Amino acid sequence: MEDLEPADAVNLLEQLISIYLRETPKKLDAIQEAIEQEDAKALRSSAHSLKSSSAMLGAVTVTELSWKLESLGQSGEVAGVREIYGILEKECEQVYQQLCTLQTEQFSVLIG
Repeated sequence: MEDLEPADAVNLLEQLISIYLRETPKKLDAIQEAIEQEDAKALRSSAHSLKSSSAMLGAVTVTELSWKLESLGQSGEVAGVREIYGILEKECEQVYQQLCTLQTEQFSVLIG
């Protein structure tokens, strides 16, 4: 197997971040809708999706909170998830801002 060149690795990471920035708001909306509808199955699925993509980028707190929501959805329990969702939403905002900063400021330096 051939190793990635540094510029290719940066390009791949940049693409992953772009996808995460584009898709995370949709995933949060799906989680919120599942909570409002008290749909445990949709909560599990949506939270799992956010958990996986967040773990891939090292967003540990978002991953952990998504796992909690996924587990509650798996158990069929939707009571008490609004509080977790509120914390998750704030954490996602922080990750989103950090990734935007990385994308605009750091990638030009790394490729440069």
